Amino acid sequence: MFVFLALAVSVGPSAVVGQEPLSQSDACAAVTPQPLGVDLQPGVREFIADSYLSHAAEYPDPNEPVEVLQLYLDGQRLLWDLQVDEAAALFSEAVTLYPDSRHAHAGLGAALLAKYRRDQTSVDLQASVRELVQAADIGMSYGKMRYTGAIAQGFGLLGDEAGLRDFFSRALATGHGQYATHLHFAQGLALLGSAETDAWFQKTIELAPSGNIDAVAFYAEWLLDQGTPERVLEVIAPDEWAEYLHFLRGVALERMGRPDQAREEYEPYIEFSADFPAPSRYRIEGSKAQEGIIFEENSAGEGRSGVLSSPSCLVNISRSIYAEASTETGGAQRAVGWTMRTRIFNQVPGGGCKSFGITGITLCQKYVSAINTGFEACHVTGCRTSPSTDAAASDVYYGRTPQPILTTPHTTWCPSGYFIGCSPCAWPECRCSMDASYGAQASGPLYMWGTSGSCPATHPSNCGQDPWEICSNGGSDNCFYRVP
Repeated sequence: MFVFLALAVSVGPSAVVGQEPLSQSDACAAVTPQPLGVDLQPGVREFIADSYLSHAAEYPDPNEPVEVLQLYLDGQRLLWDLQVDEAAALFSEAVTLYPDSRHAHAGLGAALLAKYRRDQTSVDLQASVRELVQAADIGMSYGKMRYTGAIAQGFGLLGDEAGLRDFFSRALATGHGQYATHLHFAQGLALLGSAETDAWFQKTIELAPSGNIDAVAFYAEWLLDQGTPERVLEVIAPDEWAEYLHFLRGVALERMGRPDQAREEYEPYIEFSADFPAPSRYRIEGSKAQEGIIFEENSAGEGRSGVLSSPSCLVNISRSIYAEASTETGGAQRAVGWTMRTRIFNQVPGGGCKSFGITGITLCQKYVSAINTGFEACHVTGCRTSPSTDAAASDVYYGRTPQPILTTPHTTWCPSGYFIGCSPCAWPECRCSMDASYGAQASGPLYMWGTSGSCPATHPSNCGQDPWEICSNGGSDNCFYRVP
């Protein structure tokens, strides 16, 4: 069974995917048909400043007033508390009052999808897809691409190939969010058993943002599920850095009768699997090569679908990163994780960092508290993960990569343990990511620079005044600018 991505898809106009690096003069104009942070309804900017609606993935459209956004947040809280029927009723009211609101339709679609998962009633799934398609269409009219993952999953589960092709033909024609649109179309085709699945996965890999491994990982999973392990070795290079990709190579090798080589591939994943267990469908009974690897306990491999009885702290971090940056570069995903981390470690009154009311004694408790505040787009029970967001969560939690959002004269903040190279918030040596107000400023959310090449030497002229440029770890996936 092909394991699918799920509802929370972050494909905003801040993402640049599948393109050559743009010139500095036309960078923002090309990716921001409706500049974020301008022409919002009265009071919206102030309303969203202390909620995840200020994030690029959830940023309101110019036609959405405060009232419908409040209804959306209220409905999401009901979903977080598993009050599914109450949430559906509230979102239905929001759609009636504000029929042109993207968030109203998206909220109702999410509630109906939750009802379907609970009751397994196809009528709810059909209604969910209908609402999500309407929300996506509204988003496309503002130059945004949203909800493609859930839409593809819905059409796939319904067996509706005509519906899938109709929606994605329109989505692909917009030119927005091409990586996610290709990826989710490929996954929808996989659910339908289409002969075109292979070709669309290959197209998706060509569009993958730097450091985002999802297209390769999901293609490799599909190849394993199709019984073609030898092709996995062609898709995943032997020098890949991501632990999960090594695991998939190991499964392919072992299925091909090469257990010693498989064990070498499994080795990097063994420790990683304690936080992110492997899909149980890849457990090989009696395998000595797989000793030490932790697998999900349910046969459908539901961990990535959000069904884990006791998710680890890192799964919760990955869910939050997925909600905001699932289809961004690896650097962008680490930036989202680092925003949470700096909020946890940098809360000194008067020290230049905003207090977020984060509680808890252990590091894990602090992360859970951060995720459950209004500042993160994902509640611990409500979002999915992917191989790339798992990798980013691990890098951030264990401090394997430097704090990616820097500005002169601050120096690279390389973590090495619980605290990081300096006393907690000895300002300005310890810097909060984006002044700890991700996207809530007048200049709007971040613009993620390109998917190939290198960071430009100077700040793009159309991208606001704050040059949050970083290439500190040598990767072109770590380059950020403000959208005006």
